[in-house]
Amino acid sequence: MNQQHLPGMRAEQAGGAAPAVSQNDRILRHLRTGRGLTALQALNLFGCLRLAARINDLRRQGHQITSEVVRREDGKRYAMYWLD
Repeated sequence: MNQQHLPGMRAEQAGGAAPAVSQNDRILRHLRTGRGLTALQALNLFGCLRLAARINDLRRQGHQITSEVVRREDGKRYAMYWLD
């Protein structure tokens, strides 16, 4: 039987398999290990293109997430996030 699925939904999700873990859940799990997270790390680890938006989601859920702008030696800046 050919199953229909919604746009953006993976075929295994439509077929009744266990739902995928959300990016927010994966990011929160990473932060709970005590490690920080940058946008580049989030892209490499979780395929997350909008880490700041996911951090905002988690903060709205009540998680105490701290951020700091880090400046590299070449002058470029990036944000680092971690749980308090």
